[in-house]
Amino acid sequence: MLALFKRHYVVLSLALYLGSLFLDAVPVSEVTMRGMHVLTLGWLGGSAWWANPLLCLALMLRRNRPLLSLLAAVAALVLAAQWLPVIGWGDSALVPRKANGQANLLGAYYLWLLALAAYVAGQFLNRRQAPGGPGQGWLAWVLVAAIYATAAFSFSVGSGANVTPPAPAIPSNSI
Repeated sequence: MLALFKRHYVVLSLALYLGSLFLDAVPVSEVTMRGMHVLTLGWLGGSAWWANPLLCLALMLRRNRPLLSLLAAVAALVLAAQWLPVIGWGDSALVPRKANGQANLLGAYYLWLLALAAYVAGQFLNRRQAPGGPGQGWLAWVLVAAIYATAAFSFSVGSGANVTPPAPAIPSNSI
């Protein structure tokens, strides 16, 4: 089982990441943003979003610089985990808070963290591989393409996003 994970951790991580884009991530007013919306707008909200480019860097370095890839992935995981109640050092006005002061985050956030953790674990197990190790395979490339397509799709009408705020109701006595 461990050998299977060591060989396919990139595909698992990308599949989890893709899945997180379709789940609800954060409630904002009357709208709940999905993971795909947070991916496309997250750079406005603070440091946790920067875990995404770090993960991309880690993926690019995976074959030729495995140890550097592991360090980039760990940095991504630390940035992403800043909203966990155990750590709790994330501070952004854009992330709504619960009554107890913790960030109000939904399933997409936790699946995203799991995707990052799966990559870190797999890269840790493969950190001693010789440069130029095994390629990612066609399924990993399909998942990367699906992630990019989902990000491009994120604010289309069919994505479930409330792109424009609802029009204010006109009082009946003003007419």
